Amino acid sequence: MPSLNKLEIKDFKFGIELESNINLYSMRDKLKFQTGWRCHEEHCGSEIVSPILVGWSGLLDVRRQIRSIWSVWNEIKFSDCGLHVHIDIQDFNLGQAKKLILIASRFDQTIFCMMDGTRWINTYAQRCSYKEKTIKTISGLKGLQGIQRHSQRYAGLNMHAFSKHGTVEFRYAMGSADWRKIYSLISMYLRMVAVAKSETPVPKVIKIEGVSGRHALPIIEANYKSLEKNKDTFFDFLQIKGGTRDVLSKMFMTNATDIKGRNGRTASQLTEQKQTIKFSLKDK
Repeated sequence: MPSLNKLEIKDFKFGIELESNINLYSMRDKLKFQTGWRCHEEHCGSEIVSPILVGWSGLLDVRRQIRSIWSVWNEIKFSDCGLHVHIDIQDFNLGQAKKLILIASRFDQTIFCMMDGTRWINTYAQRCSYKEKTIKTISGLKGLQGIQRHSQRYAGLNMHAFSKHGTVEFRYAMGSADWRKIYSLISMYLRMVAVAKSETPVPKVIKIEGVSGRHALPIIEANYKSLEKNKDTFFDFLQIKGGTRDVLSKMFMTNATDIKGRNGRTASQLTEQKQTIKFSLKDK
C-alpha cells in the first residue's frame, strides 16, 4: 500500500462551516473574525463560515478562529448543529469520485461510530451505505448525485456540492469547537480525498449483519470487536497515526457505545466547556 505518511496538503483547498446555538447578533457583536471569515443565521442559531483555506496555513487559520471563540465564551451548545468541511475536488475524474463514494459506503458504519450518537438519528447527515454494484454503474455527475437521494445534499458525504462549489462536502460530524476533534476530522477527510486519487485499492471490511433502527445502527454489544477491526483497517488504509489516531480512536470508543446518545440527548448534554488549545499540528 502506498504510504500516505508524508501526505502533502499544501495544495489542498478546503473550507469549514461551523454551526452552534450562539445567537447571530451575539456572534457578530462579540466575536473577532479572522480575515475572510463571516457568519450568518442558521436553523440552530448561527454558522461561522471560513474563506477558502489552503494546507497547513489554512489549518492554522482554523485554530486561530477556534481560539477566538474560546476567548469570548466559557461554554457553547451544539444541539442539532453540524461541522461541515468542503474539499476542492475539481481535478477529480469520474473513477476517483466513484472511489470516494465507495470508501464512504464501505466504511459507513466505521465513520458514524466516531460521531456523536445524535448524528445517527438526525436528517442533515444521513448514511452513505450504497450498494457497490450501483456505484460501479455510475456513468456521470447526475449518477453520482442520483445515488444520494437524501434531500439532495443531506448525506454524510455530499456530492451535490460539486455542481455548486466544485467540492465534496463532509457533513458527518456534530458541531464542535474542540480543536483536537476539528483538526483530526479535517485530516481524516483530506486523507479520504487523497487516497481516492491514488491507486491504492479500497480494503474489504467485516460485514455486520445485525442492525437495528430506521437508520440501520449496528448492534454494538454483539459486534464491537468487528467494528473495532474495521476502524483499524480504515485508519491503516488512510495511514492515520499519532495524535490524530488517538483522538479519532477515543471518539470511536466513546460514541460507538453511547446508546443514550442515539436515543436523543438534551441540549444541555451537548455543551462544550472552555478549553486550552494544546493539540499541535506536529501531532498529525
